[in-house]
Order: sequence, then structure tokens, then C-alpha cells
Amino acid sequence: MYDRYFTPLEAEQLIPTLEKILEGIQSTQRALDASDGEFTFLAKKITTSGGMRVNLDHWRSQRVQREALATKIAQDVGTLKGIGVVLKDVGTGLVDFPAILENEEIFLCWKSGETQIQYWHRIGDDYASRKRLTADAVSSSKDRKPVQ
Repeated sequence: MYDRYFTPLEAEQLIPTLEKILEGIQSTQRALDASDGEFTFLAKKITTSGGMRVNLDHWRSQRVQREALATKIAQDVGTLKGIGVVLKDVGTGLVDFPAILENEEIFLCWKSGETQIQYWHRIGDDYASRKRLTADAVSSSKDRKPVQ
């Protein structure tokens, strides 16, 4: 059960906002990956050389920056949750919108770069099982609850 259910139109109105948030998450994730790569490289270098001197101030600073990046991602993901959507994949920008189709909870499926909501899938199914959305299929609203 979700707090909010979307119509395709409601979901489409959020696309510009979601694109902006996702671009931020993806950019921050790339920076975080680069930071993690630096730490991995240093750890491997220390291990294979039997030890070495490192600039501790530099690496403390790097760790603080890494933690700030991770915090930023968590905040942005929290913003998406607050909107009521489910982030499925950061890399592709895959987002699901809870909706109701014929009294069944489903997800409207959207991927970054798409300009419309065109697909849906059942809760528990994945991207590969998404189906084309018909114009009149989803009749949910913000506060509509599925029939039990």
C-alpha cells in the first residue's frame, strides 16, 4: 500500500522535476564512484608495496568529501520518496509511480529521457515485463486506495 497513487497525467507533470533530481543523483554518484576508486587504488598500493607514507590530511579531507557525496545522494533519494515515486535504477534513471489499474496496485514505469508515461507493470515485476499503457487504463487519483 502506498501513500499516493498517480494518474499518467500526474506522473508526466513531474517528469521535469524528476529529470533534474536524477541528473543530480547521477552526477553525485559519478563523483562518489571516483572517490571510491581513489580509496581502492590507495589501499591496493599500500597492500602491494608493504606500506607507504600517505598524506593523512588529504585522505581525511577526501573521506569527508566522500561522506558529503553519500549524504547528498541519500537526501535526493529521500526527496524522490517524498514525492511518492520509487527509484528503481540510478544509472538508467528508472522510476516507478504507484497507480491503480482495474482495482489492482501497479507501477507506471518511466525512464529518464522519456517524455511521457507509456508503460506499466505489476508490483513485483521488473522492467522487462512492462506493458504498453492504454489511454484510459489507469483511473487513480492522489488519494485513491485499491479495492481489497
